[in-house]
Amino acid sequence: MAEVKNAFIASKMNKDLDARLVPSGEYRNAINAQISRSEGADVGALENVLGNQLKVDFSLLVSLPSGTLKTIGTYVDEINNFIYVFLTNHTGSTYSTTAKNYIFRYDVLSGTSVKLVEGAFLNFSTQNKIYGINVLEDFLFFTDNRNQPRKINTVIAAGYGNPYDSEDTISVAKINPYQPIQLYQKITSSIASEFTAPSTDQAINSYQTTMQNVSDEKLPDGTSNNPYYDSNFVGDTELLDDKFIRFSYRFKFKDGEYSLLAPFTQVAFIPKQDGYFLYDASDNINDMNDALQSTVVQFMENKVDKIQLIIPMPLTKLVLL
Repeated sequence: MAEVKNAFIASKMNKDLDARLVPSGEYRNAINAQISRSEGADVGALENVLGNQLKVDFSLLVSLPSGTLKTIGTYVDEINNFIYVFLTNHTGSTYSTTAKNYIFRYDVLSGTSVKLVEGAFLNFSTQNKIYGINVLEDFLFFTDNRNQPRKINTVIAAGYGNPYDSEDTISVAKINPYQPIQLYQKITSSIASEFTAPSTDQAINSYQTTMQNVSDEKLPDGTSNNPYYDSNFVGDTELLDDKFIRFSYRFKFKDGEYSLLAPFTQVAFIPKQDGYFLYDASDNINDMNDALQSTVVQFMENKVDKIQLIIPMPLTKLVLL
């Protein structure tokens, strides 16, 4: 029997007529075909699409039997010729500590694959496809309506020493410091030995402020030695004289982002003479009388010139990304 071939110049699908009645140039069905979106003269033309070819079996890349992992999301980065693939073998609806979850990046030009993230903490499931995927510069954002929005830095993930190993490291809502800087410390034997004449309130295991005056050799009474005096202090002794200063901090992550600010500290201010009006008739000192006549309290300036900032970390080991 003779073979009939048609050239579908009209590029028109006709589902209304019987297959025997479809005019030449039209067709009833098409497989591996697409409509051209080019800006040339062939825009809108029906074109053949090349068939699929298996390029990589990700299951074999992670030493699993072929076909073990199922694809639950893909994203094509046309600018960089990358394909991001999200895979899992978990089919349940609850969290599984034994699930095999992966994020791979496939390089279309070189045909190589890079494992970006792996671990049960990804909490993927074949029941929750990943449709919300975006790439912004070096960041890959994704969400599956199962977990909170997440992101990774693809440059860091593809490099050595991949830090993405827990939910905290991939969550869009990064960890932030929630405790203020401490301006006090617990007295230990090593700390007490730093001072030449520790007072009775510097007993071991008690607490003291880290705001110190280290530039004055004597205490405000002029007779007692200042236990914090440091003859080798090279800082600016007048920097904080007229300032009511507070401190805070934030985390800087490896990808260049910053966390939210922590709460601020108390005002780092201790008045000179510790707030006391001094009186010494022999030296003609009468602070109260001077203040009464001039309406100015001369010693109401900050005597603090050295501050040790003790930053409490939320974890004993914190990896900043």
